[in-house]
Amino acid sequence: PAPCDTLTWIEGDASSDVCSRGNAVRGDATLDDAADLACLCEVEGDLRITGSGGRDAAELRAVGGSLLVEGAGVTRVALPALASVGGAVRVTGNGALTELDLSALESAGAEVEISGNALTALDVTRIATDSGHLRITDETALDAVDLARADTIGGTLEVSRLPALVVLRNTDTLRTITGDLLVEEDGALALLGAFAGVTSIGGSVRVRATGITNLDGFNDLTAIGADLTVADNLSLLEIAGFEALLTIGGTLDVSGNTALARLLAPAALTAIGGDAVFAADPNLLLITGFESLTTVGGDLTVAALDRLTTISAFRELTTVGSILVTSDPVLASVTGFGALETCGGLAFVVTPALVTLPELAALTEMGDLEIDGTGAAHLDGFDAVRQIDGYVRIESNPALTSVVGLIGVDTITGALTITDNPALPTAQATDLAASVDVQGPTDISGNGP
Repeated sequence: PAPCDTLTWIEGDASSDVCSRGNAVRGDATLDDAADLACLCEVEGDLRITGSGGRDAAELRAVGGSLLVEGAGVTRVALPALASVGGAVRVTGNGALTELDLSALESAGAEVEISGNALTALDVTRIATDSGHLRITDETALDAVDLARADTIGGTLEVSRLPALVVLRNTDTLRTITGDLLVEEDGALALLGAFAGVTSIGGSVRVRATGITNLDGFNDLTAIGADLTVADNLSLLEIAGFEALLTIGGTLDVSGNTALARLLAPAALTAIGGDAVFAADPNLLLITGFESLTTVGGDLTVAALDRLTTISAFRELTTVGSILVTSDPVLASVTGFGALETCGGLAFVVTPALVTLPELAALTEMGDLEIDGTGAAHLDGFDAVRQIDGYVRIESNPALTSVVGLIGVDTITGALTITDNPALPTAQATDLAASVDVQGPTDISGNGP
């Protein structure tokens, strides 16, 4: 018969004498160097492995509580038959641990955390945590992680701070992550193909400080419950993929990707619940797409994009908190936004090459309007606007010759400032102020004759 066909139970807790008393433990088991694990079949409570050297429990099938590996001198833990853990799995802070075999583990009732060891490879091919997280972090020598047969992660999946990681595998079986997906500070990781089959992520997606060159591995993903952050990936050249993505519940943040040249926005995306931020991507040439996007619940910011020349996206956008375009030195043209109906504010600031402003054909009422430090010669595009709920500031636009485009505005509830536009006739600025019900103070100065 197999060693575990017949169980001999040890009532209560057990320690180093486990095999002399039985092969199954009703309580907790704390097993140090003196314990022989070869006979162990089942532990109903917690299993704590301490001590040093290699620790092998080839017959162990189940742990009812948590599995804890806490031995500074432990070099190997082999549990090749362990299929289920009722609580958490924590293998943390074992500086000598280079080998960990959990290849049969299919379920854990709480968090699975593998962190701060000396592992070089990790096989968690069967894991599907039902109610916890899977975190693999702070393993400086780990170069491969295999998630090949996992289909559901019942919490957060984190693969972070693994500087040697070059391979992250999944054979197109992972479908659902109910929490966050965090891939951060993995500087050697060049591909994210492990997530090609994922359809739903309940929390945030954060891809930060990796070595990826293309972000195109999320083609089946339809929904992100919170934020999507793609930041500080210094080798990233292109963002594509996300072809099926319909909604982002929180903020979209694309920033600090110093090599990024192309952003191919998700064509199916209809709503962003929070902000949309495109910032500090100095080689980004073009923002296009977002053909189906109708709502940005927060603010839209395009900032510090040194080579950006054109924004030609957001043609179907109807609602946004506010729009800020700032510190984009060669941006010449902003088109799109023709469907915009609700906008809490619009600012073009320190964009000296900007000559083409968007045609806001559907916008009749808006928040603050600021045009400061642009290259615009006129303010066409605002013909439909009748009320501005806030201030208007038109300042330091050296090529501006006309503000006639605002002549249809009936009411400005805040201040009106038109200053330091040397080519703008002062009389034209004065006429605009006289034609509008300005409910705040007016400052017209430093303009042309």
